[in-house]
Order: sequence, then structure tokens, then C-alpha cells
Amino acid sequence: MASKAKLVTRTATSSSVTSDNIAKDAALTHAELDSNLINLRDQSIGIVADDSATIDIKAGDSLYIQGGTGITTSTNSDGTVTINSAGSGDITSVVAGDGLTGGATTGDATLNIGAGTGIDVAADAISVDVSDFLANGSNNRVVTATGTDALNGEANMTFDGSTLGVTGNITATTSIANDAVSIDDNVIKTTRSNDDLFIETNGTGTLTLQAGGGDFSNFSNESRYTKGNRMYYEDLSHTLGVDRDYRNSMVMKFKATTGQTSGSSNDRFRNMANVDYDLNGSTITSASSYLSRGPMALSGEATLMNSSSSDSAAKNATGLQGGVYLYTPNSAGDITITGTNSGIASHSSWMDIDAGTGSTITVDNGYSYYSTGFQSYGGGTKTMNNFYHFFANTSSTNPGKEYAFVTENPLMCSAVGTLESYREKVATLTSSSTISVECDQAPVHKVTLAENTQFVIQELAAGQSVTIIITQDGTGSRTASFGTGDSTAVKFAGTYSALSTAAGAIDVVTIFNDGTNYLGNCAKAYA
Repeated sequence: MASKAKLVTRTATSSSVTSDNIAKDAALTHAELDSNLINLRDQSIGIVADDSATIDIKAGDSLYIQGGTGITTSTNSDGTVTINSAGSGDITSVVAGDGLTGGATTGDATLNIGAGTGIDVAADAISVDVSDFLANGSNNRVVTATGTDALNGEANMTFDGSTLGVTGNITATTSIANDAVSIDDNVIKTTRSNDDLFIETNGTGTLTLQAGGGDFSNFSNESRYTKGNRMYYEDLSHTLGVDRDYRNSMVMKFKATTGQTSGSSNDRFRNMANVDYDLNGSTITSASSYLSRGPMALSGEATLMNSSSSDSAAKNATGLQGGVYLYTPNSAGDITITGTNSGIASHSSWMDIDAGTGSTITVDNGYSYYSTGFQSYGGGTKTMNNFYHFFANTSSTNPGKEYAFVTENPLMCSAVGTLESYREKVATLTSSSTISVECDQAPVHKVTLAENTQFVIQELAAGQSVTIIITQDGTGSRTASFGTGDSTAVKFAGTYSALSTAAGAIDVVTIFNDGTNYLGNCAKAYA
């Protein structure tokens, strides 16, 4: 039997045949066969990624396709590799190199691709079902993490490319990086019913409500305003006559429910300016003729200046004005303010002293109204032609009675300086057999007697006098006697005689109460 041919391996590492071209149908020599096998062994396989980079796999190198959770791999007899998914999906396309791990791209399975040198996975080669890891997805919803491997589309937070919408609370535990926050609707408000809104600064920061631009430093850089609350308005190119300027305002507006009647002491409606200062055992020793040291609930100052080299003029400037405006629109109901302790006041003041048990409060002088007076400063010429500490203007519509100054208690003291103008009220009496003279209504009374009469002096307080001007009528010879409401006799100098008897004669009777006696004097027959 003929012996079989055997293939013997060689130790050669390179081919000795240089020619790559072998004629068609030509037989291979041993050397040529040996050379081609060596060349085949030394060839590599190039895997090209999407970026055209090539990874060479040579003889002896391995391409690993690993299994994972829900993924199994197996090699086949024909040299292929099968990647199976635990879910219902299939691998549709994988382009990868070293470090590739795979899984299904559809169904319940997951495709994980570990990066390696030259790895690239084309976007159109992977199909992903986001419902596997994103809940509540919808247009424009912002996605947040709900765990280590889950996402949630927030229904209360949306972004459409230009507007971020948030329903709920925004909490900044450190700071908002920008210098300002812009709000499209121009309103900052609480949305939960009856919630309070607080705007706070930090440290020495100042809270400034500022409209119309400007800078509070244009007014003052004094440290007295540091850490304060400020309302500031600035117009450094103001045009006169355009509008009334009430730029910083505190306004409350109420409207009562129709038909109510209330006598509650809680019916007080006020814009408050309050300084609450606890001395806490300390002592403030500074005093001023302005009474401007210590707490002051409200300080009002209007500054009028001229910064131009040209002269200026104005008619008024007022430090503080208070007014009451009573108003009824057309066809509306009435307003009535009558009764004890009722009235309206443009200025009302009060002063309470409340000393707790075991403590003493001592005040030398209390002033319900205190005028500091006129002061002048600077090196220029100052002229004040007239200065009034108190001035009562004439009402444009005459009231029933108009008073410049009234004391409820007639015994209240008044210290008055030099009187430049003095006038007494004259009351007219009606002739009768008994005439009551009400001394608290006027200091001077006059009457024309048409019959004999008795004058009864009423409400003549100690230290007070009354003057009665008595004129005889055309008949004359009318007589008069004088007594008081408490039946005290009026004492005249000498023996009181009858009035002048001539028709039209004028007598003047003056009566003064010294606290014990009513002292009278009759000056007769004024010609």
C-alpha cells in the first residue's frame, strides 16, 4: 500500500517567496504553499468604527462579547457568536470594539455598551423605549431623578425653551446668583390662603423700595440709615406743573359690609408710625430745645433748596400736614358725626403715663403741642417778617361758631404774652321781666329795656367779670335789680341807685367774682 502524504509544520516565521502572483491553474510548489500559509497566519482583521478609526485583530487576539444581567452569549460550531436577550427584544445593530457588552434594544431588556478604544455606537442603530426608566413623561416637562436608576417627568416644572414654569415652592438655601430677579407678571405674592409674605435682608443689608430709578446715596450716605427700611423716589430732572407728586405712600382702603352697626373699640383704622425703644436700664442724657432727642414716632421734614446760581421762589413749604376728608358721592346716603366725644380732627394728640406697681415715672413738663420756633443758620442774609407759633385761618364756610382756642375746663390756666389784638364777644339779650345773663357765652352783654327787669347772673366763675350795657327804650324810667343764680347778692359801691331814667339813656354795669363776693359797679348816663 502506498504511504499517505503528511503535512509537516515548520518553524519558519516569514515567507521566502516574494512573488504574490501565481499563474491560473498552476500547481503550488511546497515552498509556495508554505509561504502562503505563513502570509495568511500573519494577516489581521480590521474593525472600522464610525469615525473611520481601525482596530486590528491579529492572530492570537480575541474579540470578546460578554453576557450580563438578562443577556447570554454562546459560540457556535461555525464560529459565530449568538447574543440572547432575556426580554422580547433583539439586537438590531452593534458596531463596537474592545470592551463591548450587549443586550436587547427593545422590549423589557437593556442594552449596555461599555466604552473601549475606538468604540462608537451609531445613534440610528439603537432603539430605546423610555417608559422603561422615565415615568410621567410629557412635552416640556423637566426630568428629575427619583432613585439611582429612575427618572420622573415633573408636571409642576416645565420649560418650553424660553419660560421656566414652577407650581409650588422655590427654596434657595444659599443665594440666587444673579443681581436681580425679573418677574414677568410684576407681582410677588403668596398663593396659599392667608399666608404671610416676608422680605428680609441679611447682616447690615438695607431694604429699599425704589421706583423710577435713582440711588438712595444721592440723598444720604449717613450710617443712621444703615440696616433700615427705605422708600425712595428720585427725579433729578423734574418738570413743574405736570402732576401732583405723591410718590411714597402708605394707603389703607376698606369697605364695610352694608348694614352693620358696631360700637366696638376695635374700630380703629390707622397707618402706624411707631418707635418702640426699651431703655433696658440705660440712660440717655442728651436734651434739645427741639425736643428731638430720644424716640420720635414720626419726623416729617420738607427740604426746600436752590442749587442754582439763579434766584428761585416758592409760596409754601410744610413739614407735616394732617387732614380729614369727608365724602359722599352723588345720590349716596348721609354721614352724621354727632354726640359726646365725637368730631373730626386734623391733628389729635395724646400722652399716657403708665407706671407699673413699684416704679415711678417723673416728667417735669409735658407738651401736647410744642413749637420749636424759628431758627436761622449760615452766613447768608436771613429775613423772617412774621413768625406765628400758632395761626388759625378763617374758615372758607362759616360754621355756627368758630373758635381759635377752647379749653374744656374754664378754670384751666393760660399764660399769654403781650396782646397785639384783643376783642371781646358781645351777646345781645332780649328784654323781659327776668333776664338770664350766661357769662360762659360772652364777657359782654347788651340789652334795650322795654320793662322793669331782674338780671340773674349765671356761670360767672371766680376771677371772671361780666359787663352789661343797658339802654332805656323810648319811654325810659325802666328799673333793674341784680342777683345771681345761686341767690348771692351783687354788692355795689355805696348804695346802688336806679338806672338812668331818660329815654335812650345808656348805663354800663360791671360785675366781678373774686371767689367770695360778686362786686358790681354802675357807670351811668353815657352821653
